[in-house]
Amino acid sequence: MDFHGALFLFLWLPLSLLIYYVFPKKTRNGVLLAESIAFYAWSAPHYLPLALILTAVGYAAGLAVEKIRRDGARKLILAAAIVIEIGVLLYFKYGTYLEDIVQSLFRSRLSFPELLPLGISYYSFKIISYEVDVYRAKYAAEKDPIAFGVYVLMFPQMIVGPISRFDEISPSLHCLEQRSLREDLEAGAAMFVFGLARKLIIADPLGRLWQTVASDVGSASTGLMWLAVAAFSLQIYFDFAGYSEMSIGICRMLGFSCSKNFDEPYLAVSIKDFWRRWHISLSIWFRDYLYIPLGGSRHGAVRRFLATLTVWLATGIWHGAGLNFVLWGLYHFLLLTIERRVALPGPKTGAERCLRRLAVFILASFGWGIFAAGGDMLLPMLAKLFIPQSGIMPWYYLRCYGLVALLGIIDCIGGFKLLWKRTESLPALHYVCFAALLVLCVSFMIGATGQAALYAAF
Repeated sequence: MDFHGALFLFLWLPLSLLIYYVFPKKTRNGVLLAESIAFYAWSAPHYLPLALILTAVGYAAGLAVEKIRRDGARKLILAAAIVIEIGVLLYFKYGTYLEDIVQSLFRSRLSFPELLPLGISYYSFKIISYEVDVYRAKYAAEKDPIAFGVYVLMFPQMIVGPISRFDEISPSLHCLEQRSLREDLEAGAAMFVFGLARKLIIADPLGRLWQTVASDVGSASTGLMWLAVAAFSLQIYFDFAGYSEMSIGICRMLGFSCSKNFDEPYLAVSIKDFWRRWHISLSIWFRDYLYIPLGGSRHGAVRRFLATLTVWLATGIWHGAGLNFVLWGLYHFLLLTIERRVALPGPKTGAERCLRRLAVFILASFGWGIFAAGGDMLLPMLAKLFIPQSGIMPWYYLRCYGLVALLGIIDCIGGFKLLWKRTESLPALHYVCFAALLVLCVSFMIGATGQAALYAAF
């Protein structure tokens, strides 16, 4: 069940909110858990037992790690739980690639599932972060299995995250009286509709441009190939940021405050700055649970180099086992390594800041081209980008998609959010703008081709 579908918008969301708020406050965690299990059962019924089992493993591991005093036993329990969670993730996420390897080496065939369980990349990382934090005594283990189940399985975060920490969600789980109905509903609804607009009005049309060019790379000119790569850069941003905003908005409507997952990344003035703004929850997760435990920047240049390399290999592999994802991770590792060596000072003028942002967008766009070019497409795409070639020119596509791209650029620099904030002093205009945007989203939804969220595949 997609957030940008009519079934969710007109049936599931209003019905789940109504049921949630009709019940007494002390029962709402149980209601939300039941709704989340129902959502998962509707979307991916075959994998619901797996999600429940991994949730139970995380809950039991947290209690055991906190209760047991011997450090060796605590480490063993933590390691066993993480091995189970990572092992299951690897089995489902990379099984098809392992199947090909086993078949080529041993001439025997193994059968792995082809479909990735809904949300496993996200809820597995949530469980691991909880277990490690309890082991580090950052907070006490959760005693209430219902509250823990809500943290892991809450339906707003099931499709594309974000990967929220337990201590971020815990206050709302246990302080039900602090949940403000009207304020949370208004703020959450605004975030949801903004995210929906980003997905339907900007991301999906630009995705059609990319798909058209990518389906016949050989016919594209160099100019059209660069236009398609730039379109994909905007598509993946508005698709993922839009879905993240919808997720955070639904959480807010349910009374949970979550940190933002994107912070206008195409306004970054360096690649390091870009990754402070893009998929923030995943970047912080890899920093806290992989980069720092490997030594980070505290043990010399060689250790930092290896830790950074490991993180970026893991980041690429987290998205998939294809060579394009690994190369994309290594590409960003190379950019960050060069940036650290060059150590450019911060921009001092507005013009310099604009040039830096343009450079970051071009570098990030090329990276997204690598990211998207699976199979046999990568080399032809690179040849098109860097060896000037004739072919279909970009003018037709600029006429068709130029307005959408312009809307995307305005949104990238925060233009629409600024306009929205300025309407807050005029309540009537504020609500009219909200209603108009929602109607526009519904009109795009009716004519949409049903493109799923890109990051639901990871």
